[in-house]
Amino acid sequence: MRCRRCRLISLARVPAPEQRSPGGSAEDQRADDEPRLLGFLERARRIFSWLNMKSVLRRERGQAAWLDVGCGRGFLIELLRDRGWMVMGTHLSRKAAKAAQQKGLNVFCGSLPDLEYHGTPFRVVTCFHALDRLERPFECLRRIRELMEDRGLLVVEVPDCSSPGFKVLGVRSASVDYPHRLIFFTPSTLRSLLEMCGFDVVSVRHFSLEHSAFTTLQNLLNLIPGEPNRLWRAMLATEDGRRLRRSIWTWMHAGLALALALPALLLSLPSLLLPVGNTMRFLCRKGAERRIEGFFGTDDERAAAAEAEAETETETEATGGGWGEPESEVEDPDEERDEKL
Repeated sequence: MRCRRCRLISLARVPAPEQRSPGGSAEDQRADDEPRLLGFLERARRIFSWLNMKSVLRRERGQAAWLDVGCGRGFLIELLRDRGWMVMGTHLSRKAAKAAQQKGLNVFCGSLPDLEYHGTPFRVVTCFHALDRLERPFECLRRIRELMEDRGLLVVEVPDCSSPGFKVLGVRSASVDYPHRLIFFTPSTLRSLLEMCGFDVVSVRHFSLEHSAFTTLQNLLNLIPGEPNRLWRAMLATEDGRRLRRSIWTWMHAGLALALALPALLLSLPSLLLPVGNTMRFLCRKGAERRIEGFFGTDDERAAAAEAEAETETETEATGGGWGEPESEVEDPDEERDEKL
């Protein structure tokens, strides 16, 4: 579904919270100290967390307060704490939040708008692949802005649904990740949302060492008929992952992945220079307060916006949208009509 007012693309029907729990429906079946991914992947995520930290610290030196939204098991903020930063994280998953808390990290389990915080304003806020998993990302960004110091740095990374892989594969794209991903951003819609919420976009990158090559690889495998994202799901430490690892088809996918690894990397490299890729990272500074006040507008303007949103929801219900139906809007983000994803 595409909202006529803000142009954001989202699922026509939001799955139940227990269905989209981070880590899947098997989240609560794992022990608190059991990782979400297989062991070697957990170690790889630590390396990528270190690389993410280094990329941000090139812009922000010194030691101040840092908030990581969607912090998972706390790999990033643990590294920062050891370097003297005052850190805090938030995560929706009870298991992941508890695992981070057991390391002595300050992690809030719940939605960021519900966070009560009266401490030092944050100089840096990072949001890696978390904003697109929220029902109302605007409320999250508004709360982030309230918690930041003047000209603080915000880093947002999400999949790009205007990428070639998304256009070709549609709902079979690795970036869909149903039912966990709720919002599907394009560079233009994410920029508009950030600016509406009072942020100045400083730079945009379209290559992620952690996500770009693997997403391209998984998209190539998704061209094969059958269950999409089989390789990625088999790497999860869940019941679904164990089921897939017992399948001969999964091991065939794994063998094919070895052959396609280098081509997938080469296909991803152009995003280092060109504004195209399956991942995008926005670096922003907290802007002037007048910008966010201008977006909120008067009572009449807010009422008109709410009426327009209600009209969009009514149109969606009338057409009976649901998951699995064709989504031409996702395939072409510039079309001027509403479709179901």
